[in-house]
Amino acid sequence: MKAKSQNVSDKAVEQSVKNITWDLSELYKSVDDKKIKTDIAAGIKAAEEFQKKYSGKMNKITKPADFAKMFAEYERCLEIVNKFMQFAFLNLSLDTSCAKAKSLLSAAEEKCAEIENKLLFFRLELCEIAEPSIKKLKASKELANYSHQIDVIRAFKPYQLSEKEEQIINIKNLNAKNYVVQLYDEFTASFRFKVKMPDGKVTEMNGSQLRNLRYHQSPELRKQSAELYFEKYRDNLLVLTGLYNMIVRDHAQENKLRGYKRADEPRNISNEIDNKVIDALVEVTTKNSGLVHRYYKLKAKMLKVKKLNLYDIYAPTASQTQKFDWNEAREIVLESFKNFDPSFHKIASDFFNNKWIDARIGPNKKSGAYCSSSIPQLHPYVLMNYTGNLREVMTLAHELGHAIHAVLSSKNTILNYHAILPLCETASIFAESVVTDDLLKKLKGKEEKITLLTSKLEDYFATSFRQNMFTRFEQEAHKQSASRLLSPEDLNVIYEKELKIMFGDSVNINKDYSVEWSVIPHIFHTPFYCYSYNFALLLVLALYQSYCEKGAKFKPGFLKLLSSGSITTPEDMLKYVGIHIRDKKFWQKGFDYISSKIDELEKLLK
Repeated sequence: MKAKSQNVSDKAVEQSVKNITWDLSELYKSVDDKKIKTDIAAGIKAAEEFQKKYSGKMNKITKPADFAKMFAEYERCLEIVNKFMQFAFLNLSLDTSCAKAKSLLSAAEEKCAEIENKLLFFRLELCEIAEPSIKKLKASKELANYSHQIDVIRAFKPYQLSEKEEQIINIKNLNAKNYVVQLYDEFTASFRFKVKMPDGKVTEMNGSQLRNLRYHQSPELRKQSAELYFEKYRDNLLVLTGLYNMIVRDHAQENKLRGYKRADEPRNISNEIDNKVIDALVEVTTKNSGLVHRYYKLKAKMLKVKKLNLYDIYAPTASQTQKFDWNEAREIVLESFKNFDPSFHKIASDFFNNKWIDARIGPNKKSGAYCSSSIPQLHPYVLMNYTGNLREVMTLAHELGHAIHAVLSSKNTILNYHAILPLCETASIFAESVVTDDLLKKLKGKEEKITLLTSKLEDYFATSFRQNMFTRFEQEAHKQSASRLLSPEDLNVIYEKELKIMFGDSVNINKDYSVEWSVIPHIFHTPFYCYSYNFALLLVLALYQSYCEKGAKFKPGFLKLLSSGSITTPEDMLKYVGIHIRDKKFWQKGFDYISSKIDELEKLLK
């Protein structure tokens, strides 16, 4: 990590990922592949046959074997849909301006909604079966694989509408909410920024490249990048506010129709987590905001300034920012995974060797990073915009953690394949922790240790307190939106208040940052997703401490957790590793660990 990475230039990093592209031919050869239409037609036919065979008749199925057969046929319909939907999504991610790619995704979503409407009766009728009959079916060995999913589906019984109403909502979402989210992505992906670099040259950048300048050595460049970035969003705030209002108000109206009592309740039920657990998570996190204040006051001393500006919170503390080309990042991650467990190393190696990662920078490529998994029979795909800094190395570890989780879980059928959101981030954040710990052990120099420790603490703050800030922002925005249409200024004021809670008096909160809510994709894509990151971080900090204490004895329970998908409740799965999420002391334990890392940093600085 040390010497050889320090002289890697941005150009060398870009060159190293130039050919790191994924191969989607395992799904389809191209957007013109005739097999797409064939599979869509097969999906529609399978859904029609399923509907004809079981609609209006589920109450009459009393034999567990017949009930299990019906579930298996239902899963087959889902597998067909998920395959062509994944391809359409992945294909558009590489060029969000491509007309053919947009057309394919739109057509795929339309057909997906058609298939979902044909399958709607399954969930609705399952909820109408009498409880004694369901208990008897669930107790049978034939339905062991589907027992938990029956509970998951029936949890929504109090909130379901008639089949016709549910079909109308699906069609409405296709042409309204889904399109609003797509428009947000396309619109913001089109933003371009002209940046004056330290050498005087003006460079055009996309959003991902510009955001990466937050970590630059130059304070002037950090300031310029923040101003350019938020100016673009501020100039388009009328449109962005309109899109967000549509999402929030649509969410509120549907909640009202269904009878939910709070805005985040649909997310909490789908996550199988009690409202009180989420309230405790938000409460404990907010109470620990003093850790953020303490750290950034310390960082101001490290950078020899009286007080940091908000655009300086990610400023490097080392005299020279290290860069890692793609091969170095690969080596670091794979070696750390190998030290943890052979299965982690083997699975991650497959992603590098088989072109399942796309890491290059593209002009209209979807920003950020993700791991996309669809059905158990297909491996996931990882997307990045790799720029070579230490955080990008950690992002690589993070996304490969997701990939490992999905591969380990692929022994399950599709209904139990995907982990619920709060557990989705478990393997990803744990993978980051493995890489961080491995690097800390190898580093000899004091400055290098300080650099890695500050980077990790800032990641903790971004994953916990920052995501908690987004959650609190959403809670307040949805609350206020119930009585009136929110203006850009209304949303800015809510966000400014949350910034002040998170950072206190530890930084100067620049006015530009009041529009930052509009750059957060999750609040547009998936309302109340963000607490999942905070949940997962605190969970992983507890898990990692357990691993450090138990060593090899920890692994069987952890691998069992990652292999379980959603076969049972998250609360029960976490018992595999000795975690009890209803205890506030559990959440506080994570913050105590973060506090100990600040103590460690203070000792190094002395």
